[in-house]
Amino acid sequence: MELISNCKICNSPTEELLDKQMKVTYDVCQKCDFISKQEAYHLSEEDEHGRYSLHNNFPDNEGYVNIFNNMIDIHVRTLKNVKKVLDFGCGPYPTLKILLERLDYKVSIYDPYFEKDLAYRNQKYDLITTTEVIEHMVDPIKELSHMLSLLDDKGYLLIMTLFREMDQERFLTWWYRRDRTHISFFNETTFKFIQDKFDLVEVSNNNKNIIVFQKK
Repeated sequence: MELISNCKICNSPTEELLDKQMKVTYDVCQKCDFISKQEAYHLSEEDEHGRYSLHNNFPDNEGYVNIFNNMIDIHVRTLKNVKKVLDFGCGPYPTLKILLERLDYKVSIYDPYFEKDLAYRNQKYDLITTTEVIEHMVDPIKELSHMLSLLDDKGYLLIMTLFREMDQERFLTWWYRRDRTHISFFNETTFKFIQDKFDLVEVSNNNKNIIVFQKK
């Protein structure tokens, strides 16, 4: 592998990793374990929008709703003093908003393609959820900093993304990387760096695809 640039998470030098099957190249950080698809291989906004529009994330998708309900039961309802929620990157249909509002949470939504109203920035929140979103982010630290700035003191940030649990060799056969809109890949080491960088407390972690942080 060849030294090429600095990590988007911890700013350490990275190395190139060539994915011959997908015909793309990644930047790999040996310090925080973050893997980022090089920007030359990112989709255009038009193509990205088109792919997101195909997602079947509607309330009549029982499997999708069950995933959210399990997440809510285990990782949201246990949180203290949560009333106002922001779903950041809600997608083409705000299913999570509907489910949370049934439980009497007050929910705002934002999505750069499907819900562009920036009025969400005028409020503070007790909880911000970003579900299956961070793997699409070009600059995760910038976006995380923005979300954390919208949290009240002691507020919570819930991140859902599939954790990369394998080494680099097996990463090159991982199904999750096949989605061409997935450009940022995290593991436990990466999230520990994020926790320390922003001085957060880890509240819950299923060691698979959900981690919840709290501001101090």
